[in-house]
Amino acid sequence: MFKLLIVDDEKIVIDAVSFIIERNFSTEITMDSARTGREAIVKNESFNPDIVLMDIRMPGINGIDAITEMKNTRPNINFIIISAYEQFEYAKEALTLGVKDYVLKPIIKNDLINIIDNVIKRLTYEREKRMRELENIEKYQNVIPFLEYGFIYSILLGESYGRKVDRYKEILGLYENGGYIMILESEEKDNIISFEEKLELDAEQAYYKILRDAFKYKCPCLIGPAMINRVVIFVESDFSSEYNDRVEAFEVANYALDKLKSFSSELNFNIGIGSCKKLENISSSYEEALRALHYPRDKGIVHIKDIISEMYNLTEYPKDQENRLKEMIILADKDSAFDAFKKIYTWINENYKDSFEIGKWRLIELMIIIDKMAFDFGGKEDNKSYLFNMNNIQDYSLLENYCRERIINIIGSIKELHNKKVNKIIINAKRFINENFNKEITLEEVSKEVSVSPHYFSRLFKEETSVNFIEYLTRIRIDKAKEFMKSSNLNIKEICFEIGYTDPNYFSYIFKKNEKITPSEYIKNFNKG
Repeated sequence: MFKLLIVDDEKIVIDAVSFIIERNFSTEITMDSARTGREAIVKNESFNPDIVLMDIRMPGINGIDAITEMKNTRPNINFIIISAYEQFEYAKEALTLGVKDYVLKPIIKNDLINIIDNVIKRLTYEREKRMRELENIEKYQNVIPFLEYGFIYSILLGESYGRKVDRYKEILGLYENGGYIMILESEEKDNIISFEEKLELDAEQAYYKILRDAFKYKCPCLIGPAMINRVVIFVESDFSSEYNDRVEAFEVANYALDKLKSFSSELNFNIGIGSCKKLENISSSYEEALRALHYPRDKGIVHIKDIISEMYNLTEYPKDQENRLKEMIILADKDSAFDAFKKIYTWINENYKDSFEIGKWRLIELMIIIDKMAFDFGGKEDNKSYLFNMNNIQDYSLLENYCRERIINIIGSIKELHNKKVNKIIINAKRFINENFNKEITLEEVSKEVSVSPHYFSRLFKEETSVNFIEYLTRIRIDKAKEFMKSSNLNIKEICFEIGYTDPNYFSYIFKKNEKITPSEYIKNFNKG
């Protein structure tokens, strides 16, 4: 519904307009009226009209002055001015106020109806447009956390950003070229708290909301998902001062911890902070934050720069083996996958020999990486308890065995998915060939039908059916030819055309090659029987 205010010093005009509106727009418009410019200004505050039908000449405050005053408080009102023909030059002043519509006295019914109808259509369009804009804003706000998750997962995966940097900056509203990583971890009585218990208490959502609101309030940042008892945060920085960044990081961390402590007095929170890095190298800030988080001498908030002289002398992480592990899992090569995993596990065991919790988290993160990779590949696994199960293991050898079992399970799911995909391709290819054998179909046409390359389709078809494409097509055609020979009166030339060959001599040659007798001999033998 729209609100219409009729403003005219003549009651007969108000009554006539009201009657027309009531008869033609009763379901779309509610009305009120005013006899003076002053009264119109007052009703503008109480009635809040969408449309005002304004007489241009009234005693006291005239129409132009009333429009000026009313637009100060409600600039989106649609004004329709009423003027006599001789007042039209005067009415032009209303154009400078953004008035688009006018009606001449004496008012003609159809003219008024058309003008009101056009204004309603315009207002309806504007309302719908605004609703779409609000819906888009709402959808964008709902999807932002997932975009942030993607950014954080990219950090965990150690991906090379390349061209992604500008895209991330545009979508997530990043104005700087880098920043630093904070990792927040919750503990309870010196043990990492089980999120299974938090979920049962329906507290995890509240915990995460408080955390997210606290960090977002204090600084421009991106918040990752809650993974067991840990959340990764990326904070933007302009690199103007390393020391100032460090001080600001402590202020942000302190503020967030104060908010979280008000949520639960039973939880302890620790935050590790990495140094500022360019977006392309932000994963190294994550590595630093992880080391700061589990620095043995300090709890609470620890910045990597404060302990850099006492840091562990870590050797370089075998990223090449991680990439190899992912590749071998996709290829379902279990032995090579185990070999790559063994090299990563050995590195973790050697570098975090005295820091089991850090080493365990490195293995958990590795499993998250291959789990996400398998999911992106199309694999699905309903059981996500591996995070909690790994978190409860307190021995390196048990962790190694658990990870190996998980790698086997993921390889199995990918292999099953691959087999299903292959079966679907072959089934669809056979169906297409069976339906089109009587046409001049080619391997390229069939591969296009099943959406794979000709080279891949040719190899796959031979592996799965033990014959190549031409052999399979020929077998279908010969079998169909034999059916025609048994059940129809068609001659050999007609049968040749019916099964997709254009040369009867070639057909006879192919038939004899496959059946060891000519088509004529086959028909003669069948008739004898």
